[in-house]
Amino acid sequence: MPAHTLFSKNTEVLFEKVVEKIGLSMIIGPGIVRRALAAVGADAKFATPINYVHCLGALEQRLAAYMDPATVSARVNEVRTLLQAWP
Repeated sequence: MPAHTLFSKNTEVLFEKVVEKIGLSMIIGPGIVRRALAAVGADAKFATPINYVHCLGALEQRLAAYMDPATVSARVNEVRTLLQAWP
């Protein structure tokens, strides 16, 4: 399997895991994550864990429109924990 295919699959899995951790529906969640990444100049198709770390502030701002501050903080911390453990 070509290296770019593995990278793409790994990137896709990470995106899906981040969307899952933020806890919004599959209709809203992916767009929220894509826009948070775009806010820091990253494309979801190629985003690395570092890109996600950089977009946590933008993600937090976007989540605040959908949930209370304590839930936002908990969800962002779940994403942060995921990113720290990501291979």
